[in-house]
Amino acid sequence: SNTVFSENPALCIRDYLMNTRYGLRAVADEINDTTSLGGFVAAANTCDNGETIGTAVTAATSSNQNFVSIQPYVSQTLIPVGSTVTGTGISGTVKVTARRGAVIFFNSVQSITGGTTLTFTEPAYTANGLTNMSADGNGVLMGLLSSCAGKLSYINGKFVMFAGANVTPTMTINDDNILAPIQIATNAGGGENYNTVKSVFVDRNQKYTSVHAPTYTSATHLANDTPTGESSANYVKNLETQLPFTTTSAMAQRLQKIQLLYARQQTSLSVLCNIAYLQLQPFDRVKLTNERLGYTEKHFEVTSTQLEVVENEGGQILANRLELKEISAFKIKLGLRFFLFSNFLFKYSLKMTLYLSLGVSIDTVL
Repeated sequence: SNTVFSENPALCIRDYLMNTRYGLRAVADEINDTTSLGGFVAAANTCDNGETIGTAVTAATSSNQNFVSIQPYVSQTLIPVGSTVTGTGISGTVKVTARRGAVIFFNSVQSITGGTTLTFTEPAYTANGLTNMSADGNGVLMGLLSSCAGKLSYINGKFVMFAGANVTPTMTINDDNILAPIQIATNAGGGENYNTVKSVFVDRNQKYTSVHAPTYTSATHLANDTPTGESSANYVKNLETQLPFTTTSAMAQRLQKIQLLYARQQTSLSVLCNIAYLQLQPFDRVKLTNERLGYTEKHFEVTSTQLEVVENEGGQILANRLELKEISAFKIKLGLRFFLFSNFLFKYSLKMTLYLSLGVSIDTVL
């Protein structure tokens, strides 16, 4: 096999776990390299999935040139360096190498007719940054995980990784499988009910200067947090996060929205069910149907599992206690809010110690 450069967060994390010089010296048998949920191959594929970040219409014909002019619409999004370009006339794999106002530069010469619509995509997640390799291992991992809404755990003797993605559960818990009343906890303290989020990332389009991503406010959550007759402006609660390994606005916006939606899902359950669900592991997804709670295939994330011995009809049986957290089935699609000729740049001192993350959970045994 060959060792090559990669900005894929899952592959960077895998390398850091196994590297014997600067990493954590995990052996190959400790790495889940499968394509199933929790495998590093699956997480890497999730990170590589292309996300459309914008379109542009060419302003003039470009013949055998490595650049093209685009029409400067007010709503035109900011196209990041490194994004992939597709459209009529595009030949081969074409990347954006530079941006000068309304002129986009490519990594190869192209012949494109004026009036052609070009589509720009980027991977769902990339990790671009630096750290002192003498730093605390958890800090390095948290910084890398922040770039992909990731989670890392050590289960049954193997490291498993999950990148932020919509997952369809394959198992459903229903009333016939539940052995005791469900314990439910809802709503954290008011201080944790954020309805707005703003992240700081390192923008490759601004010479890798730290900037704020456009603030995202959930109108639904803000309305829910505002008492009747009160002004919603008085009930804005802002969540701030740092993304030290994220270098594009579109990616930062996806990550910050995922974090806000995850933080707002505050219902947790403790469910005692039969051993048919022993295969579930932390971070797996499961559906729950329960008449009393009014749930019909509601999605939950498994946070922990535990075997218990319980009394049942005069005898003892094995049962499986699942700790669950509600989670939505969503895929983030955003319209960017940086505009073509915006010269505004909010500078911010972003600490690169990598101890702040996307609110990921790390449960490792080293």
